[in-house]
Amino acid sequence: MDNDNKNEKLFFSVWRNKYLLSEIQRHHRLYRKNKKIYIGKSMDELRYHPHRRYATEIIIDVNEPLEPHGQVIPYGTAKLNFIGKLGRFNQPIQACDIPTTVTSLEFSGIYSHCFDIKSVVPPSVTHLRLGKNQEVSPNSLPPSLTRLIMKLDQDIAIGTFPKSLKYLMQFKFNRTIIPGSFGSIVELYLDFFNQPLKAGDLPITCQNLFLTKFNQPLQPNTLPPNLKKLELYRFDHPLSDGVLPKSITELYLTEFNHPLSNSLSKLHSLQDLNLSNFNQEISIETFPSSINSLVLYSFNQVIKPNVLPSSIINLILDAYNHPLELQVIPPNVKHLELHSYNCNLGKHLFPNTLQHLSISNYSKELLENDLPSSITELYFESNVSYLFNPIRFQSNSIPPLVKKLKLPRNHSQPLQVGLIPNSVVHLEIPDLYSHPLQVGAIPNSVTYVKLPEEFSPLQVGVLPESLTKLTFNYGFNQPLDPATIPKSVTQISLPYTFTHPIPDSLSHIIKRL
Repeated sequence: MDNDNKNEKLFFSVWRNKYLLSEIQRHHRLYRKNKKIYIGKSMDELRYHPHRRYATEIIIDVNEPLEPHGQVIPYGTAKLNFIGKLGRFNQPIQACDIPTTVTSLEFSGIYSHCFDIKSVVPPSVTHLRLGKNQEVSPNSLPPSLTRLIMKLDQDIAIGTFPKSLKYLMQFKFNRTIIPGSFGSIVELYLDFFNQPLKAGDLPITCQNLFLTKFNQPLQPNTLPPNLKKLELYRFDHPLSDGVLPKSITELYLTEFNHPLSNSLSKLHSLQDLNLSNFNQEISIETFPSSINSLVLYSFNQVIKPNVLPSSIINLILDAYNHPLELQVIPPNVKHLELHSYNCNLGKHLFPNTLQHLSISNYSKELLENDLPSSITELYFESNVSYLFNPIRFQSNSIPPLVKKLKLPRNHSQPLQVGLIPNSVVHLEIPDLYSHPLQVGAIPNSVTYVKLPEEFSPLQVGVLPESLTKLTFNYGFNQPLDPATIPKSVTQISLPYTFTHPIPDSLSHIIKRL
């Protein structure tokens, strides 16, 4: 009798555990399937959704009322997005429409209904994006708010932003700043702001500052003392010594084009420098020795040896077209882009640290040893002038360790066997290449190849057995012959304009571009 009771208890214990495990697994499956719900046709999709209580993120992309108010958005929702793909929602919001579980709330830039923030937005919200012209006032925002995006041009009173706010993106704002009004913000975006800045206008806590349309002279001690990242897209005034804080690590001056003298040389924390429009003479004292990345898109002044800091690893000289000398390119550069260069190349002009080289305008013959053997990524782009006189290759001119190779778009020289080294795994053949591809021209190391728009039909054996991914460029519209496609290929990308029937043996690996 005791044994029977023990067995019965054991049976029900095991049964209950299995039942509970099954229930847990079922709920877990429902949660994974329904944790994010997108409403794109009608609010009925949400009202009558059988598993709406599992949702933690809801995206509403229809322009229908939230009725019945206070009941449509399920309790438990953490992220509520009224932007979606099209940003169509533009209906009034009432108190209690937003559950108190919501921590992230977003309205689109076209949302035009203003509401009382304190009664509509629950105190649980930490990330908030408001619609256009939604006014804010002191003590109206959630007390734990850390991130705010708004689209309004209004005076900001002290106390408007809670002390918890660290990130503010403010579109349209173009008013005189009241010192202290930005609280303890760390990251500040002012898209339309173009008023003179005074000492104390910006919070001393600010570390990242983005001023898209700002173009006023800057005075010393105006910018926050702990600033690390500064982006000024329209700024084009001279910079005097002491204007930029020494704490800056990233600096983007898109329109700036004035002599630098020593205005940057004392910024010993500066690592990333982008001067898109800068085209002034530089000297050995222009840049600090801390720079890792230097981008000069419009610069075309002669660079003398050892002028650029040896610390530079990433260097982009988009417009530069003066003959290079030894030690012009710093010794530690790994990534180099020369998109207008058409002067001499030769041994030792590039450092042996170079791994990535993009060159767009070179129209001479590329000789063996013109490029260092350290290069692993080599891209020959094509600009307008280059189209009429493209680069010419010798059999050993491409470095032996190159893994990624992109040949120029209008390259007309036939690809001979041995031209492409056996190290290449990623190969892009010129878009306008029209010669028949020879067997062996594409080495057996290649796993990805992009073929041109129009070329002679593929022959059996042209594509190596190492190939796994094959892309046909836009414009390609030739029948596919399964015999020419290696069995190793797991994906074929075809342009959407491709009109020929796809063989059954290849249909399972086709991807449309």
